[in-house]
Amino acid sequence: MVEKMEEMITRNVMVNRSCTPEEMLKATGRKLYLNNEVVTLMPRHQSDREEIFFFKLGFSASDEYVEGMYKFLRLEPANLYEIAAVNEADPAFADYHPNVTHWRENESGKWCYAAFAQQHNERHVSVNHRFESDYPDYWWFAGIRRIDWPVKN
Repeated sequence: MVEKMEEMITRNVMVNRSCTPEEMLKATGRKLYLNNEVVTLMPRHQSDREEIFFFKLGFSASDEYVEGMYKFLRLEPANLYEIAAVNEADPAFADYHPNVTHWRENESGKWCYAAFAQQHNERHVSVNHRFESDYPDYWWFAGIRRIDWPVKN
């Protein structure tokens, strides 16, 4: 599994948690494709984490597989504020590193996602429910260090 992974990218950003999720997404300057219900369901971490990690598998994978990789790497999926902060600070980042995070709805357990990418010279962000298909091999998954797991030296 690890041999198949490509490099990991780290970004340090200031995360503005004082605005609404909609305001934060607009601040990225991207065209918005939003399911507003899903935007309101996005988990919010209370701490001011600023170090965001991006990993790319290099092969198609399901949400369950990706979740296992997060755990293996001792990361948890970045939330919408954290991944948006990276894409606001560096608007071209997703042009070359399409990036995504995911989470489960509390009530239904259905997977949701937030994806930042460029297509047809348009920078956009999509926030919606996931379909049953796998993530393509080119996505970079955003994560933060889990508080309850110490970092090994």
